[in-house]
Amino acid sequence: MVTDGRRARGDASRRTVLARATQLASVEGLDGLSIGALATATGRSKSTIATLFGDKQGLQLATIDAAAEVFREHVVETARRVPHGAGRIAALLAAMLVYSRDRVFEGGCFFAAVSADLDSKPGPAADAVRSWTRQWHDYVERQLRTAMECGDLRTDTDVDQLAFELIALAEGANVRSLLANDARPYARAASAISSALLRAGPRPRRSGRSSCSHPRRPVTLPGPRQGVEKCSRQGQGRGMRLLGLVVAAVLACALCGCSTQAEQLTDASASGVAAVRSSALALELAADGREWRPASDTALADALTELSDAHRTLIELVPGDAEQEQARDSVADALQRALGAVAGARAALAHGDELDGWIAQLDDAADALEGAAG
Repeated sequence: MVTDGRRARGDASRRTVLARATQLASVEGLDGLSIGALATATGRSKSTIATLFGDKQGLQLATIDAAAEVFREHVVETARRVPHGAGRIAALLAAMLVYSRDRVFEGGCFFAAVSADLDSKPGPAADAVRSWTRQWHDYVERQLRTAMECGDLRTDTDVDQLAFELIALAEGANVRSLLANDARPYARAASAISSALLRAGPRPRRSGRSSCSHPRRPVTLPGPRQGVEKCSRQGQGRGMRLLGLVVAAVLACALCGCSTQAEQLTDASASGVAAVRSSALALELAADGREWRPASDTALADALTELSDAHRTLIELVPGDAEQEQARDSVADALQRALGAVAGARAALAHGDELDGWIAQLDDAADALEGAAG
């Protein structure tokens, strides 16, 4: 079969132009996307752009479709590598954070950018964006319902509300990061997403305080170099890894793609804060019942590893000036103190000691680390 060379060239040209169109629209909005503006941005003639897309409306719709495909590839397909359940939800939201944080589109999340541009306007382009938004929410909701069927969420979970909250956290991180030119909102959102999933999961029964009779059967949230076991209604081995999700969700977007010392400093401190906060959550859950203690110990061990990695990253940095050196040393000292607090908490857990004091120490260590990071 002979391929039509002109058609192949036309398809290639269309893909190239759409790649630039999605970038331009993520910054300027769809109203700022015109045949003339795109011709200037791509170095092509207006007649070429018009031949490819017809008119401005055709260009806008094609750009929305192209952006949706990019989102699907970077977010949905990435998460599909993880089996159904809470792990899939975690992977989905972590991938969305990374998609925004890595600036796949120059203006952050494409659909957040164009939604602000079109939110109250009528027309086919606005309808297409609204349709995509509904489909994305519905997809997250379906994944949550599947997680419920797997036993990873309580059966009384308000799935629609939880989907709204999880998506809102990711979208909020996108907006805050763009406004402040700061990567830390992603780590905060990842930690909040992990906490929301933990709260929605079945909790162990605590004598005199809960009528829930179902044991917690958690899962591991995907992080770098970390797998997730298959969704199953059996297998307590899977449950032993739930609390690793708190740290692992942050790892999906922290300490990746750093290009400057300032970014490395920010990401190391944000990863450290998330590790310490997750340790405090682990102790709180361990206080709920002895069945939580093995999972809590695993979470604390993971936190120690991440804190050690973050500390080592900072120690290996070569500051460019005295100010950078002072900032690095301040965060490194706070990470070292956090390591001591987590190690002490883990020892207390192993010895069966009172945990409330250690929970307070971990909260203080996280606050100190945030303060050191400025």
